Amino acid sequence: MSELSPREAPQRERSVTATDFRSGKPESNDNVWTGRLVLFLRVMAVLSMGKGLYHWAQVTGFVGGENGAFENQTTAWQAATI
Repeated sequence: MSELSPREAPQRERSVTATDFRSGKPESNDNVWTGRLVLFLRVMAVLSMGKGLYHWAQVTGFVGGENGAFENQTTAWQAATI
């Protein structure tokens, strides 16, 4: 009996490549939802980065002017921001 080396063993799972999308093959239901999840997570990441940069702009004084400066905010707002 001879054993198969890792190179000769058949691959059980195949990863999705860019050529699969271009070939026009219908996607399985799992791939559709995975793509939607990835898109959702990327959109949420962009929104979170934007919100974080906006808050840092408020803290550093780039946004808000005199009335919106970090020092002029309530103690609760300052504590929540920090």
